[in-house]
Amino acid sequence: MLKKLPAFLIIILVVFTGGFIFSRYWYGGKPTSKDEIIRESSLPENYESTESSQTPAYPDTSELLKKAFSAKYSVSEEDIRIKISSQIGIYAAGTVSFDPAYQPGGGWFLAVNDNDTWKIVADGNGIVVCSLIEPYDFPTDMVPQCFDDQTKELITR
Repeated sequence: MLKKLPAFLIIILVVFTGGFIFSRYWYGGKPTSKDEIIRESSLPENYESTESSQTPAYPDTSELLKKAFSAKYSVSEEDIRIKISSQIGIYAAGTVSFDPAYQPGGGWFLAVNDNDTWKIVADGNGIVVCSLIEPYDFPTDMVPQCFDDQTKELITR
């Protein structure tokens, strides 16, 4: 029995050592966070990231759009979540969601700053209707297609 004990310990030691070496090889050479990925990329040394997970991309616009959605749907601003995906001059596009107690899920929105007041031009889950956005001349980069409700066709702008 004592003669088998050292062989058993050697096997256990080899298995643990192999596992350790494998895990260091598998996980040790790969970046595990966004910061490490950026450090290992080809960005210049003096590059400063403007992205922050705690600060919205357009903080003032987000707050003002919350006010516009609050007025439109009679929902408290605290229950509204805005994520702006694009802002070009006076135009903004993104997603909006409400506290699930009011409405599950969320949808897209298009807004325009008209005389220093953000106006929700269109929002929902479907396709953008051309007649809603035409008076505001949204950039085609922001709204590449819309549905013409007169001809019932999808229009590429």
